[in-house]
Amino acid sequence: MKCLLHHVDPEKDEQLKGSKLDYLASLSKVREAKEIIRKLKRESERTERRKSKLVVENDVLRHKPKSAAKMEAEVNRRLEDLNRENNNLIPQKRYGC
Repeated sequence: MKCLLHHVDPEKDEQLKGSKLDYLASLSKVREAKEIIRKLKRESERTERRKSKLVVENDVLRHKPKSAAKMEAEVNRRLEDLNRENNNLIPQKRYGC
């Protein structure tokens, strides 16, 4: 009976070990890249939600000056009306009308 021993060439063995190490290093880098991508996606989603909120807030703030200007105009008109009414009442009071 002949014993079959597998003879391993030391040079090829080193090449295989080197290839395996390269493969494991590459696999590690791929996993690391996937983790970075996952984190960046989450950050992007958070940023997008924040951006949406800020767009709404900006729209509200843009309309406030218009509303305030309308309100100011209305208050000024009412003040003018009251001043006219007051000016009309002063002579009536003076002359007892």
